Amino acid sequence: MLPEGIPGFQISKSPPSISPGDTTRVVSGSADQTLRIWDCETGKCLHVVPTPTSVRSAAFSYSGKWVLYTTDSMMKRQPEINVIDLATGEHLSGESALFKVQLNADQTKVLSSLWGALDESVITGHESGNVARWDLRSGSSLESGTAVEPMLENKVHKGQINDMQYNKDQTMFITASKDNTAKVIGDRAPAGETFGVLKPLSFLFLIHFSSSTPTPSST
Repeated sequence: MLPEGIPGFQISKSPPSISPGDTTRVVSGSADQTLRIWDCETGKCLHVVPTPTSVRSAAFSYSGKWVLYTTDSMMKRQPEINVIDLATGEHLSGESALFKVQLNADQTKVLSSLWGALDESVITGHESGNVARWDLRSGSSLESGTAVEPMLENKVHKGQINDMQYNKDQTMFITASKDNTAKVIGDRAPAGETFGVLKPLSFLFLIHFSSSTPTPSST
């Protein structure tokens, strides 16, 4: 459990993520412009990573060595997608990143994010209703000076995407949107193709979070 009442620390809307495998650490994003790594057993804060704006989503990679986090647009700064290596001091100090993309004016901020298979890509759900996949091998848009484009992107919702969660075998994921729908999306689309919506679900109320059951036919 994360400690409560820490001065200056405000948990954002993004849920904390537990490190897979050893489940000994938690990563959380905050409105105070920090990303923090916590010890699950003691509740001690292990690392504080400064971020340019408030953190919207954060997640450990499957190896537990990297952390994906996304930031909001504020103070005339565009939203960003970042991946850092927890063993690299410059990444922990916020000076650099393994992968960094500053979204352009036509791309809306990321509200939810997932790791792709084998930690080779990340999937982002946007305020625009778009879902995008980014190839981590494409590098950093800020360091290279050239724009990094998603390897796959298409609009799956009319409203913002509030949450995304994988099924058990990670062959598909479910989205939750402000447009009162959730959609089950296949995660095996090659580059250049679109994400395939396998099952649309409609509701009479706003959907904030999504989840799937271990049974493939259920959501």
